[in-house]
Parts: sequence; structure tokens; C-alpha cells
Amino acid sequence: KAEVSWVSSPLRSPQGRSPGEWFEEERLPVFLLDGATIFAPAVLERMVEAFDGHVDILTPARETSHGYRGIALVSPRVMRLIAEALDREGSKGWEDLMRTSGDHRRSVLDLSDEYAYILDTSSLPANEAERQLYRSLGKSTDTIVIRETRKAAALVVRALVETKATPNHLTLLSFFLGMAAAFLLWKAGYTNVLAGAFLLVLSYVIDLADGMLARIKLLESKGGGWLDFVLDNVVHLGIFAGLTRIVYLRSPGWQVLSFGILFIGGTLLSGLAFTIYMIVPKGRNGWPGGAKNIDWVLEGVVEAIRHRDFSFLFLLLAAVNRIHWFFWVGAIGANLFWPIVLYVALRRRARARQLSEKEQGLRP
Repeated sequence: KAEVSWVSSPLRSPQGRSPGEWFEEERLPVFLLDGATIFAPAVLERMVEAFDGHVDILTPARETSHGYRGIALVSPRVMRLIAEALDREGSKGWEDLMRTSGDHRRSVLDLSDEYAYILDTSSLPANEAERQLYRSLGKSTDTIVIRETRKAAALVVRALVETKATPNHLTLLSFFLGMAAAFLLWKAGYTNVLAGAFLLVLSYVIDLADGMLARIKLLESKGGGWLDFVLDNVVHLGIFAGLTRIVYLRSPGWQVLSFGILFIGGTLLSGLAFTIYMIVPKGRNGWPGGAKNIDWVLEGVVEAIRHRDFSFLFLLLAAVNRIHWFFWVGAIGANLFWPIVLYVALRRRARARQLSEKEQGLRP
């Protein structure tokens, strides 16, 4: 996270000095944030990294309907002009502040690859602003299945957002639901399998809700991400072990055991590949030699499977008593999947290395 330190003094200095005089003492760029704007700390961090002192105003740009209208990073020189204008003319809106800055050197930072949630609520009814806020808690890699499932997850987040519940509480709840699903699958029988599949879908909804709750409460953490990752993989191993037992009870034989070992082995290798995927920095788009289109397509596939989109198919097959189909396809798919994850992780590392070399070449 970016650490944000707020200046406690108002623009009108309590010592009686004019705002222009007060900012004469400042030597660092100043963030201007529209009071009705919700932002991701990573946006501010990226802006600080990109502000090299050769421009007076840095604003982010993104191709969305919301835009980044409510954020700018300005030099002390421009901030003095804005402060003096406020002192002369009183309160101003965001557009007025930007016009006050005049024709000073501006720069636009491309953050199109950076997940962020920005919302200007100044012209929206409160209920519509809230709906837009909850819709903004997804990710750019979300598939249509994830987007629709997030609507159910948002109901969970709405119920918990003003309580003391934390994202880790939801992570643990999702884990226990997933393990309960694995237990029911292990017991076999149509009713148990159907109930287990339903609990797996419910675990998936809660799993999405924990990240959404973390973002809306600004409680995202690397530790929480790793906890979610480890427990998800434990659930997957339990589910696929139970599925192997179901198929073996129906058709005992070495073929089932072989595919079961293949399934569990592929799941373990996928977990190891995902560990590399999470450790390697994502890198950034929009620079020479950047990611190919296929990289982003494969990364979308990885994120979709990571979030258990398969849970709904699992429930459907359980309902029609064809869960063994998932077993045969999954055993092969798991061993096709982990090489894709490993490829995406290595491409991430290559992009990060190339970006680092590019940035070092630009430094004086």
C-alpha cells in the first residue's frame, strides 16, 4: 500500500500567513484529491513514482466512464498559485482548481493496467453512488461468470461492511464451507454429492466477498492474500480427493486410481505454479516490448480458474448425476493448466525485468 500522510493544517494557515507563504516552505509535490473521490492507494504510489520533477501537474488517465478527474499531483510552485487563488476568491470546485493551475507543464500517467476504484459522487444520488461503488469492486480480469457472481457476493459485503467483520473472517468461512463440501463428497451418494456441490458454490461466493470487503474497507494485505491462496488450495485437494473416491466407488479399477493420482498431482503442481505467479510482480503495460495480447488472454484464464468458476459446472453435473464427467476432464485439465500458470508467471517476470532495465536507463 502507499502510505498517505495528511497535512493537518488547512489552506488558510492558522499562524495568519497567506496560503502562498505557507507553501513557500514546502519542497515536495502535493496531492489534490476531490473530496468525493474513492481511490486505490496503489494509484497514489504509482503517481509518486512517475513524478520526476520535470512537470508541474501529473494526472492519471484511464479509459473508463469514471476517469480520474478527482486526483492530481502538483508541484509546490503550482500549489502556491492555487492556494493564493483560493485565498482571493474563496472555495472552488475541482474544475476551477485545474483551470487555476493555468498552462503549466502537465503530464498524464497511463494507469489503464492498474486496478483502481474511482468514483465521483458529487453529482449522483446517494443510492446510485453506492451501487456504483459496489460494482467497482471487481477486477479487470473478471469473466462474465465472476461478474455475475460478484452481485451475490456484494450482498454479503453490504451486510458486513459496517460490522467488525474482516476479510480474513470471510476467508476462514469460505475454507470451512469448502472443507464441509469435501467431506460430503467423500461420503458419496447422490444427496451428499449434491449438497457438497452446493456448499462449494457458496464457498466460492464467500471467497469473492472476502476480497471485495478488503478493498472497500482498505484492508488489503499480502498476508491475507497468501492465507486465501493456501486455504483455497487445501479445499481443492479435498474436493478432488472426494471426487476420486466417488468415481472409484462407482467403477473400481486402476484407471480411476491412475487418473486420481494425475488429478491430485496436477492440482499440487498448479499450486506450486501459482506460488511463482503470486511472487513474481505483475509488471506494467504500455511500454516498448510489453506484454503480448496472448499474455493478457492467458492471465484472464488463470484468474478465472483461480476463482473457481468451475463450481457452477460442478453443481450442474452433480444435479444430473454426471459428476464423473468432471473427474475425467479435470484430471487432464489440471495438467494442462499448471504449465499455463507457469508460462504466465515467467512472462510476468520477463516484463518486470524489462521495465526495470528501461527505468534504470532513463535515470540520470
